[in-house]
Amino acid sequence: MTRVDITTGSRLHFGLLCAPPESDWHYGGLGLMLNQPVWQINVAVIPDSTEDLLHTSPAVAERAARLLSEFRQLYPQLPAVQVTTRCEVDHHAGLGSGTQLTLSLTAAFVLLSGEPRPTTIESLAAKLGRRQRSAIGTFGFDHGGFIVDEGRTSNRIQRISFPEEWRMVLLTPIASEGLSGSTEEAFFGEREFLDAELVQKFDSLINNSILPSLAQHNLAKFREALATYGEMVGSYYAAAQGGVFSDESIRELTEQLRHQGIRGAVQSSWGPTACIPAASEDDALAIQRAVFDIKSMHRMQVTIAEPRNTGATIRTVASEHNNYRSFG
Repeated sequence: MTRVDITTGSRLHFGLLCAPPESDWHYGGLGLMLNQPVWQINVAVIPDSTEDLLHTSPAVAERAARLLSEFRQLYPQLPAVQVTTRCEVDHHAGLGSGTQLTLSLTAAFVLLSGEPRPTTIESLAAKLGRRQRSAIGTFGFDHGGFIVDEGRTSNRIQRISFPEEWRMVLLTPIASEGLSGSTEEAFFGEREFLDAELVQKFDSLINNSILPSLAQHNLAKFREALATYGEMVGSYYAAAQGGVFSDESIRELTEQLRHQGIRGAVQSSWGPTACIPAASEDDALAIQRAVFDIKSMHRMQVTIAEPRNTGATIRTVASEHNNYRSFG
């Protein structure tokens, strides 16, 4: 085997539920895998070399170099490799890019080390520092779809196929980032857990509104219920991020869209990206036009994203054969 090609999408996380350890939904939540923005990564062995080559953006090169060092502590037989990114997903935008990059590279490194192809990536993800609180990005890498993580206490997680005709309109302020790193850790170290009454409200909203509307392909009810979820969980994080939405321009935009009858925006993770569910490509285009018609939103990136109902696609290339693998 000489090269591994990986394609994986982005992850929306609609808000981590910080319920107490003894209750349901301890670090549980809801998420969705998307086809856009997308990671396309090639990792190839460099014959007769001891130095890695990283043809990526500086941010990705830094992460890849660190991961290579960590990985070789577990698997020192990994040869020198060249990592090339064809498409990248912005970091700290609320799209789970760090987890998807780490899992993609880890899968490639495992195969190029001569190790058996993993049936799932979860065990290596844990060793490499992913899935510290939420399993949605890791599970989504393997399986895709709409993901319900019931938290660490129950250790139950399920995947639901998301309607293929639906879209997510992603609203990402340019040159803005969500919380991460030490600031994020400080928040979780200081903030009290959700109280039992609020945990029960989340449970009822998920099981009586969000999941039934998804199963019935009822976009209007799904959008309303998901927005309520986002409002509730955003209120919990408001003290750290400045409001239900972390970016001021998103707060302004969603208010203006509401005056036009366009509702349902919910933030992904710490933001700044927010998203609005749409019933179809045409519906998504109409929302996109409404955003572009607001002159103050000229620094807003608007992406129409399809759901990704499959796991990451991994293609191994050797001189004697080609082999394809889609996780999940």
